Amino acid sequence: MTRRSQRTPNMNYGTRVAAMGAVTTPTIPYRTPYEVVESKLWQSKSGRRVSIYGSLPWYSEAQRVAEGWEMVVIGYTIYDPTSNQYGIGRVPWKTRELAQEWVDTRNPELLPR
Repeated sequence: MTRRSQRTPNMNYGTRVAAMGAVTTPTIPYRTPYEVVESKLWQSKSGRRVSIYGSLPWYSEAQRVAEGWEMVVIGYTIYDPTSNQYGIGRVPWKTRELAQEWVDTRNPELLPR
């Protein structure tokens, strides 16, 4: 076994074990599959729409109620749990099935080998 002072500072555990003569298997990076989620917006009675991820379009609860702001589902989009990102830079799909078709072609465990 090597002493700490003999190790290279950038060696990770797998490299250290291999350097000591043990057999290791290569690590395969794990990717969490995409998920289909509802795409939501804030919408007022007047029809104005704003993102749920930006600043709120009202100053007080009274103004929110007076202008009739409510969260509405406008379709379905993709959530990537690896990067914690909602959406893929396109207009949401109208149905869950259409979004699921896109996901089915990209999830690694579902792709043909």
